[in-house]
Amino acid sequence: MRRCFFVLLLAAVGAAGCGGPPPTVEGRVTYKGRPVTSGTVILVGENGHTSGPGYVRPDGTYFVPDAPTGTVRATLDSPPPAAYARAKVAPKGLANDPEVREEMERAAHYVAIPLKYRDAHLSDVAFEVKKGKNVQDIELR
Repeated sequence: MRRCFFVLLLAAVGAAGCGGPPPTVEGRVTYKGRPVTSGTVILVGENGHTSGPGYVRPDGTYFVPDAPTGTVRATLDSPPPAAYARAKVAPKGLANDPEVREEMERAAHYVAIPLKYRDAHLSDVAFEVKKGKNVQDIELR
């Protein structure tokens, strides 16, 4: 009898905790029609809960794991590349360093975005997130 009760209790607890996979959001980030080539997207729910970081890939696509559900505001931070990369001059002796070369490549395709998108209170990008997989392109203006 005890064993049966214990098994039923475990089953009930397991079922209560099963809500499916956490919501995710993926899409493409553009600014004035051009793909944003780097940065971090974070979604902020109306209740203040935030998502994990979603990293923007060089083709402008992003993926945010564990997003809050409901209406969210999207924030995006896309800091400029290092000064040497913007100047297209590698530091002395580091021209063949893979990290330096990657930074210079990133600088060649960097798209600067307005600073307002760093702040959830200033960002005008808002949309609904539902359970499961969500696809949402983010167009910055």
